[in-house]
Amino acid sequence: MNYDYNEYMLLGYDNDVDGDWEEGVFWDNFRGVWPTLNGLYCAPILLAETEDYNLYSIPILLNGKQTNLRAAYIWESEEEGYYKIFGAWDGIDSETGMSSREILKLKDGDEVTPLFTAINWETGEENLYELGSFIVNGPVIMEESELLDGDYLYQYKVIDVFGREFYSVEVIMECVDGEIYVYETEEAS
Repeated sequence: MNYDYNEYMLLGYDNDVDGDWEEGVFWDNFRGVWPTLNGLYCAPILLAETEDYNLYSIPILLNGKQTNLRAAYIWESEEEGYYKIFGAWDGIDSETGMSSREILKLKDGDEVTPLFTAINWETGEENLYELGSFIVNGPVIMEESELLDGDYLYQYKVIDVFGREFYSVEVIMECVDGEIYVYETEEAS
């Protein structure tokens, strides 16, 4: 969160929660880590989840062109797994509604720039930010890395069987020296 600019940056969507389906009670599994690409934070959006993998779309610039990186978290066991990057996918054409058919493999010399959407909490205005870039030289490593010390807005998003979206009240998760502290937001009070 950037208090100077009244913005919070969307780090992405994930399903890393614990819960009791019978009781309908769920709680966070926020551990102060987030996915990175070659050491740079990225904003993965969960597209699909199965028993074997979670599929993500990650907004990036690839050689200056806006696109999405497709990646998955592959479950090796109930507690362990790894990330696999498939390549860049251009998504759905806004004019024709046609889905891109190709996934372009990343290759040496490609420049990858993760993109983040920041939202002004007073106006709702969105801005797109680039937070670093790297040149591909060998395999691109996607892994969990420690988050920087700071405040992180945390919220549940629930999608029902009809596709309707519901949001919980946000809380602030503060990371300080590897410890996590939770605070209610003004909206929750």
